[in-house]
Amino acid sequence: MKVRLSVVLACLWVVSACGGDEVRLSKSGESCLTSADCKKGLACFAQTCLANAPSEVTATPAPLSKRGETCNSSTDCESGLVCLPLATGAGAAGLGRCDFEDYGLTPTNKVCWAECREAADCCELPTSVMGENLRSCADLMDTLGDSPASCETSAPPDLARECFLYKTYCDCGASTWSCDSGTCSYTKACERNGEAVKGCPLVTRADRATPTATCDVVTNTCVAVAAVDGCRTDAECDGDPVADDATDSCTQGECVCITKLGACYRRCDNTLDCARGFDCDLSKKICVATGSCDTDEFCARTMNDVTATCVEHTCRLPCATDHDCNGSGLAGTGSFAGLVCENGYCQDLGCSSDAECAVADGVKLFCDLVTATPGEAAISSAITD
Repeated sequence: MKVRLSVVLACLWVVSACGGDEVRLSKSGESCLTSADCKKGLACFAQTCLANAPSEVTATPAPLSKRGETCNSSTDCESGLVCLPLATGAGAAGLGRCDFEDYGLTPTNKVCWAECREAADCCELPTSVMGENLRSCADLMDTLGDSPASCETSAPPDLARECFLYKTYCDCGASTWSCDSGTCSYTKACERNGEAVKGCPLVTRADRATPTATCDVVTNTCVAVAAVDGCRTDAECDGDPVADDATDSCTQGECVCITKLGACYRRCDNTLDCARGFDCDLSKKICVATGSCDTDEFCARTMNDVTATCVEHTCRLPCATDHDCNGSGLAGTGSFAGLVCENGYCQDLGCSSDAECAVADGVKLFCDLVTATPGEAAISSAITD
């Protein structure tokens, strides 16, 4: 039985008080103040008599948290994970959840934008030229009846446009279109402007305005509209055709003049006026491809983020980690929206194959590197007001 330390102190060296002739030394495991209090072969360690010094007890570290498990700091997480705060009100103050430090994904720098891989891909009827009774090349042939054979030289006046559409987008010859770095270019000889036989098309199969919409009657080739021959002010657009809509002309105050092109486009007042994939540049009153910009203010407004900046005419969001761009998909971190942090800015992963390119507005596009020159953003007329 272990002797109480107080008894040992009281009886130590006082033989008569303890009722014996000898001092009682402590056995192994009993209390002591010094080794002299212990029996032979024992020593006092931490006020306990032991034969040998106890080995130092090493605390077993708690296991590190896996992805999705709670943490207080990133040191609580397994390698490659960081501790992210839980959403407000989701847990105790300071408590977080381990998640990937880096998503390990690299952007392809490709997007679904190319109209063609080869010239034959350009021979497709654009959706913008379709009407209630015109939805396909078969509809055109039905409308033309016996006329298709004569469309090239002597189209009936009342079917001039139908003949033009048929020969331009349906019955294309080898020299009708060319595919230039993913963009369709009209290369057939011309004699006049407008959608008439031997005229120049205003749009490609993807409903993009062709850069060669004017016929040079000297060289008989479709060329870009020269600014010097086109509009110079918005007022000059009144009564002129809308550059990317052959069925419409500008009423008073309806259009803006893009002086670089010398062409008129329907003005916009807000992004709701623009087609999908376009935003309204309020300073120019023209619909521009989503993400195109000239100022940080435009990016902040259209991206709903005050940190958005305009970099080389493209709206970008600054970032330090992938988490700054979107969540990883782990519960509580937000959905993954296909963005990663690349060179200090959030960037879309992009596509890696044509199969990833869904049909948009009835048009199938190809996955390819963007070849547009920075600052030459795609523009479009407003679709409503």
